[in-house]
Parts: sequence; structure tokens; C-alpha cells
Amino acid sequence: MQRLRPRRVIGIVFLVLVLVVGLKVVAIVAAVPEPPLPPLLQGLGSSGGSTTVCPPATEQEAASRRRVSVGSPIGWSPELGRRLEREFPPGSEAKAMTEQLQTLGFTTAGSCRGDPSIRHAFFEQHGGFPLRSSGIPMVANVWWQVDSTGHLVWAKGMVGFDGL
Repeated sequence: MQRLRPRRVIGIVFLVLVLVVGLKVVAIVAAVPEPPLPPLLQGLGSSGGSTTVCPPATEQEAASRRRVSVGSPIGWSPELGRRLEREFPPGSEAKAMTEQLQTLGFTTAGSCRGDPSIRHAFFEQHGGFPLRSSGIPMVANVWWQVDSTGHLVWAKGMVGFDGL
């Protein structure tokens, strides 16, 4: 049996290592977040901030929030807010907005315990890789208030990115 020379062994090991790492990099970079972003969410940025929109349902909840989120303003996305207002201005039917959001892939999440007139829906992407070139998974939340006749009082949105 012929013995492999140490240089040859090192070369083979190096080649295998490069191939394995290369395949992993290709798989990661090729991963694109799913589902694709609907037009409503394309090109949006995030300023960060609190995602707690609902008023506290109890005084204990209010005290807990004050301890946790001192100085954290709500992280509204002004551009998403403008897009929502263009599509669904105050006074339009809330049911039409809810149905449109569901068509775009949003999941309705009910209403606030502290104020049932405030409703919520969210859109979540999965996958991707935290590099701008391959896409960063987005999480978007839309909040809106409905008056007693089923019409919108306001609608606002916030955007966040997984992995940042």
C-alpha cells in the first residue's frame, strides 16, 4: 500500500474544506426571505423603537411597561403610514382594509385588551440571511382604530428586520 505524502494530504483536506465552506456560503447567500414582500411593504426602512401600541389593560401592566420601555417611542414607519393613508384614508371602511391586508399575506391578530377599537395585523418573512444582497426577513405590523360605525379613525404601521 502506498503512503500519501503529508503535502498531498494537506492539499486534499484543504480542497475538501474549501468545497464545503463554498457550498455553505452559496446556500446562505441564495436564501431569499419568504414570502415575497407585497408592494405595500417594498422599500421600507425601520427606525426601531417600541412595538407596544395597545394601551395597558390594567394599572399593573402600565407600571410594568413604564419600567421596561422608559424613553422608547413607538417605532412607527412614516412611509408605511403614508401608504396606508393613501389606500385607506380615515373614514373608509375598516373591513375593506382588513380584507386587503389579508390578501397581501398579513395575519390578523385581533384587538387590544385595553381598547378593543384598536386592531392589529402582521406580516412575517422567514429565511434569508442578514446581508443586504440576499435580503433580510421583514416583520411588519399594522395597527388601526375603528369607530362605532366600522370606519377607520387612523391606520399606522411599523417595520422591523429579523437579525438586526
